[in-house]
Amino acid sequence: MFSYKKNKESEFLNEPPVLRYVKLTLLTFVLWIYFIFLVWASVSPFVSSNIKLNFFFGSLPVLFVIAFSVVYFIYRQYFVSSCPNCGKKLFFTNVRDYIRCFKCGRFLKIDFQNKKLIDVERKD
Repeated sequence: MFSYKKNKESEFLNEPPVLRYVKLTLLTFVLWIYFIFLVWASVSPFVSSNIKLNFFFGSLPVLFVIAFSVVYFIYRQYFVSSCPNCGKKLFFTNVRDYIRCFKCGRFLKIDFQNKKLIDVERKD
């Protein structure tokens, strides 16, 4: 199955800043488009006259700021590390102090203070 010859611990991974900004921008753009259609679908049945373009274009930056705030708040809470046994990349939050790798099936302890994943089942 797997050869458990890798490390007992693995450190949290840090993304390059350029990749982080690209991800934040793309996720913000997708959520912004979703917010535009959500607001349009929820408001349009109640408005009988045409919406002024100034109001429409003025609401776009507001929706973008809301989308960016939501994406940044959610993205900031996630951490990334690789499994010390199989090398699979794992995403997790600070809600629990353990995580299970779905590739090798091992329970890994999350050490947030030292920023490491520790395989407690290994004795070496």
